[in-house]
Amino acid sequence: MAPEPGTDSPATIEQGIAYTHAPDVWAMGFTGQGIVVADGDTGFRWDHNAIKPHYRGWNASTASHDYNWHDSVHSGGGVCGPNSPQPCDDNGHGTHTMGTSIGDDGGGNQIGMASGAKCIGCRNMNQGVGTPASYMECFEFFLAPYRVNGTPAQGDPSKAPDITTNSWECPSTEGCSATTLQATVEAQRAAGIMCVVAAQNSGPSCSTVQNPPGIYDAAYSIGALNNGTDTIASFSSRGPVTADGSMRLKPDLAAPGTDVRSSYSTSTNSYAFLSGTSMATPHVAGAVALLWSAHPELQNDIPATEEVLNSSAHHILSNSCDSGPPATPNNTFGNGRLDILAAVNQGQTLQLTSAASVKTQGAQTFGIPLPLSGAPGVECRSSRSQETLLFTFSDSVVSGNARLTSGSGRVSGTSFSGNTMTVSLTRVSDVQKLTVLLSGVTNNAAQVLADTSVSMNVLSGDTNGDKTVDTTDVNLTKSEVGMPVMSANFREDVRVDGAVNSGDVKLVLGAVGHSVP
Repeated sequence: MAPEPGTDSPATIEQGIAYTHAPDVWAMGFTGQGIVVADGDTGFRWDHNAIKPHYRGWNASTASHDYNWHDSVHSGGGVCGPNSPQPCDDNGHGTHTMGTSIGDDGGGNQIGMASGAKCIGCRNMNQGVGTPASYMECFEFFLAPYRVNGTPAQGDPSKAPDITTNSWECPSTEGCSATTLQATVEAQRAAGIMCVVAAQNSGPSCSTVQNPPGIYDAAYSIGALNNGTDTIASFSSRGPVTADGSMRLKPDLAAPGTDVRSSYSTSTNSYAFLSGTSMATPHVAGAVALLWSAHPELQNDIPATEEVLNSSAHHILSNSCDSGPPATPNNTFGNGRLDILAAVNQGQTLQLTSAASVKTQGAQTFGIPLPLSGAPGVECRSSRSQETLLFTFSDSVVSGNARLTSGSGRVSGTSFSGNTMTVSLTRVSDVQKLTVLLSGVTNNAAQVLADTSVSMNVLSGDTNGDKTVDTTDVNLTKSEVGMPVMSANFREDVRVDGAVNSGDVKLVLGAVGHSVP
């Protein structure tokens, strides 16, 4: 569809943004914070009012395009010319797709899914036409961005984006075969970069998802819905993929893709209505930014992210390009319509975030961290046969069980408060390793933590936590005698009475020679 540029500023959120429930996620406080979305396209107008505040190269006073922009067009380039040193769009398409992923001018044009995210970009097409080399050059830049006029050897992987949005295809007329970009796209996935791509606009026939990168298993391919409905756009390509003989189901997901209003490159406040799987794709790229800001544990975990998006989608039955009765997933809608609110809600998984052995020493309580993996922490303070373990979770917990699976002692009680579970132990002997198994820990949403074990070494007097009581521990304790107990020296208060004194030194001396494996 030809663009219809304009400068109007409606007071409503764009239809596709609302239809995929992004505003409900914003209301939860998640707008894509901490996530970087990269757009490989015809370039983008970085100073557009709806893009500039979200461009990683803009700090509210000056612009730096180093690591944030690359131009893989080295001849021609239309109005931008070749090798543009700053973001430029020679077509308008890239400015539009960028806006749908992150755009918001703060004044009524809420055109993007994730305005809290930052964006970078790379021009991979010369006036709408690319080559295998130009596409691969942008993907290479995204793996390890470098300075303007720099080289890949100077790339910095720490500046890589989290997500790439790719509203383009590479047909044979541009020089691509089925395998041309496969290794390049797989490298993105291996690096933890979510590669969201258009399923192409060759529908309504089946097996029209036929060109890279939309055909690849490593790419998350997006079909187009008629905006505001759960009907497929006639132009949206269908699977299965026959180009490589895989018969792979595509697309993976569908999102609004007709009459989508977004930023346009004509001016800093121009907008246009465009249609295509190109317009559907950045809806999903922005949605991933929302999901990852809400669930950092999913960030850069591509298989887990895809599973959440797929299973939370609004399933739409079809068999037009599949055998058997209407079902989901299918080769028309994939797993269905993007529903980012459902994804965020489903993505909430109960996790154990920390554990500690806690004791009250005088007027304060101090905890010795117990690592959730690797070598156990060492509780060096005299237990008097009692220990208190504090477990902290990613959400409020209301019930659960604890038992010792190794070591001497017994669980005498459990209690719950907010995100914490307290486990009380009695009859705990010194000089041992004990392990507590948590099972059935449940939050208010009835999510249950997978059975989890945490271990602790009990070794009174081992003030430096090296699993052996020796003269080093004696000297550490002597050096703190008479000092107030605080976070820097609470381990030397081995008798747990709120003071470091000769009694602590005597206890450590008596334990010299004790050790745990």
